[in-house]
Amino acid sequence: MIRRLTQLVLILASSGAFSVPGADAATGRANVIDGDTIEIRGERIRLFGVDAPESAQTCRDAAGAAYRCGQRAALALADRIGVQTVSCKALDRDRFGRTVSECSVGGENMNAWLVRNGWAVAYRRYGGGRYDADERAAKAARAGIWAGDFMAPEAYRRAGRTPASGNRMNCTQLRAAGLAPVRRGSPHYHTGIDGDRDGVGCE
Repeated sequence: MIRRLTQLVLILASSGAFSVPGADAATGRANVIDGDTIEIRGERIRLFGVDAPESAQTCRDAAGAAYRCGQRAALALADRIGVQTVSCKALDRDRFGRTVSECSVGGENMNAWLVRNGWAVAYRRYGGGRYDADERAAKAARAGIWAGDFMAPEAYRRAGRTPASGNRMNCTQLRAAGLAPVRRGSPHYHTGIDGDRDGVGCE
C-alpha cells in the first residue's frame, strides 16, 4: 500500500498536478502578462529580482521620440519565449498572491536575459545584487530602454498617473519621485509644469 502511494505521488509530481516544495513552481508554455509577469497553466508568476516598465509606461528612444516601453518589454519577452517550454523555480510569494520565481528557457535564465537586454532593471530592493552585472552590461551597450531616457519602473509607480494626462505627471508627483526640476527634452517635461516657459519645469 505504501509503495503504491509513493508511486502515485511520484507520478502526480512529475505530471505537474501539484507542486512539491523545492521543485519547479511551474513548467510549460507561458503567456506573457507584462514585462516581468508570466502565466503558466493559470498560475501567475512574477519574475524574481527584475522590474520591467509598466504596461502603460512610455520612454524616450535615442532620437528622443516617445514609445511604449512597457509594451515593448512584454513583446520582447514573448518573442524570446515563443512556444518553448518555460521552467520556473519558486522562491517566494508576493502580496498579490503571485509566485515569485526564477524562470528559464532552454537553460537560459529569463530574469537575467530581460535585464541584460535592457527590458528590465535590476530590482535591488527584492533581488539584492543578483542582476547588477546584467544591468551594467545593458547600460554600457545602451540596450533596450538604456538607449534613451526612462523613469525607473518603481519611481513611475510611486509617482502615479492622472487619468486626464496619461503619463504626464504634475510637479507634486515629479518631486515625490525625485525627478524635479524637469528640463525641456526630458520625457517628463510638458508645458503644463513650465509656467514661465523657460524650458525648466517644477523649479
